[in-house]
Amino acid sequence: MTSSSIFRLVAGLQGRFNDLFFRPIFPTNDETSGIAGLVIFFPGDCQTYESEMSKHPENKVYAKSWCFERTAELLARKFPADHVTIVKPSKMSRGTFACFENFVAMEDDTYGIPRHSDNYQAWTHLQLLIENLYKNLHINFACLSGVKLIGFSKGCVVLNQLLFELPHFVQKSPDSAQFSAKISDFYFLDGGHNGGRNAWITDKSLLECCFGEVFSDKRVKVHVHMTPYQLQDRRRPYINREEKIFSTILKEVLGKRFERNVHFENEYGDIDLHFRILEEFQP
Repeated sequence: MTSSSIFRLVAGLQGRFNDLFFRPIFPTNDETSGIAGLVIFFPGDCQTYESEMSKHPENKVYAKSWCFERTAELLARKFPADHVTIVKPSKMSRGTFACFENFVAMEDDTYGIPRHSDNYQAWTHLQLLIENLYKNLHINFACLSGVKLIGFSKGCVVLNQLLFELPHFVQKSPDSAQFSAKISDFYFLDGGHNGGRNAWITDKSLLECCFGEVFSDKRVKVHVHMTPYQLQDRRRPYINREEKIFSTILKEVLGKRFERNVHFENEYGDIDLHFRILEEFQP
């Protein structure tokens, strides 16, 4: 493993497949590959491979700066001890709107609006994706150390779905619990979508169960990074309102294991500012 690779249609849960963009740690060898941690990144709308973005009439202006290749390099610099995997949405509606329909049911599969539940088997699908990726890479999955889950913009719907399922998932089998036990961090980067509600989890009992019970002895940390693009959007006030509730609850539950940062507070919240959080946030 000496360079980034695209793994097409990696199998997860039966009938579900996702492309994975893998960027290994450098330098690497068989020993470091096995003990490295893993960053799993769920991208937002517009983001895909540079070759695809550059052909889109609107998204081509973001191709070089925010494609998978550049994003993986940014993440690799921030997390030098970790491999980086970007999970491509199974569908990019109109070449723009990320639809993570292999991880969460869709209320609207044109714009990728989720309908969350506690039984869509997102954890199982993710675990199988990573296990099969590691088989392709000839890395022992059992040696995988800490896993960091990062959602950017629309990609945060996957993190939300994982939390909706978490209490049920860890009760299924010892193998299931072993995978969730590898999680060390959740990063929510300017999360939001156009669904009118449920951009952020506001169910206090669910969040308390996830982080006060399931992860109570695992020292899991949660990081929220926001920009005015989401917080000051008058067309979508629910994002600001829900994120505030989410962050208030987790601050109570996690204490010092929770952090929240608002970036570019005094700047106009346009789409360029939104993407720049990928450069700005720090682990």
